[in-house]
Amino acid sequence: MKNYLLIALMAVCTIGHTQEKIDIKISAFKKVLVKLPDNFNITSLEPGMSSAYFTVTQKENNTLILEAIPGKNFPASNLLILCEEGVFNPNIILEHGTETYFYQLTNKHAILFDDNKTTNRKKDKVEETKFIPEQSSKKQASDQPIEYTFNPDYGDTTEMRIDLKHFKKFRTPLGKVSPDNVYAFVNNLLTTDNYIYVSISVENQSNQLYDINYVKFNRKEKIKRNVQSLESGPQLIQSTLVNNYKKKLSTGESTLLIYEFDRFTLDNKSSLNVVISESSGVRTMEIDIKGRKFNRYMNIYAK
Repeated sequence: MKNYLLIALMAVCTIGHTQEKIDIKISAFKKVLVKLPDNFNITSLEPGMSSAYFTVTQKENNTLILEAIPGKNFPASNLLILCEEGVFNPNIILEHGTETYFYQLTNKHAILFDDNKTTNRKKDKVEETKFIPEQSSKKQASDQPIEYTFNPDYGDTTEMRIDLKHFKKFRTPLGKVSPDNVYAFVNNLLTTDNYIYVSISVENQSNQLYDINYVKFNRKEKIKRNVQSLESGPQLIQSTLVNNYKKKLSTGESTLLIYEFDRFTLDNKSSLNVVISESSGVRTMEIDIKGRKFNRYMNIYAK
């Protein structure tokens, strides 16, 4: 039913608009960056094939990372990029010899819902204070926080040094990603004299089980060489999972993971890289939190 509605929506939006097609060539072992105009807000990514053939990862600043799965050949496909302002529908072509690693999409590559509104609209730069996925099974009013259920039978646990209530409510999201209808977002930072706590929410709205394998944290730093700004290799930050969580998520289920670190700091040239890996799967999710944002949204723990 969803596909029929999407086709009908695209048919209606095509009236009065011309869309310029674009071929995006991808390969295994090579990452391709796709940049959307800043005045578009991505709401959903719908690959023409499953993630067993190629992966799509949403990054910051309206960018996507595409990569083919090694050993998987597939015919020409597509990627529906649904936005509040319109729809992009680039062709996805498997070409191992490609040497093009960046594609800039423009308004002419989209089916626009409203030409004038999209052309003149400037993207709102105000930080989001709440993010509830549109496909979430938790249909709550926008002024209501998301509540997570903690079950003592979920996963391993160690002793918490702070009250768990500080993480039960959804707060300011520092980063989010949603490949293949699996949503992950970092939404809490809390510090004490000796420790830092980071909470991560994961919600599965796909038709397949999502089994959390591990979550790891890296520090990334930018270094300048001459006039170029380069990113150094990720440095692993040791962390401890300190709450009970649900490891295997069926459709519509969600869980919350809380990690403890020895206290550390980030400057404006650094970022915290969060990697969420799927067991026996390829739907790995990655979020980068810039140092400026990390410091801005750090909360001091008060009993």
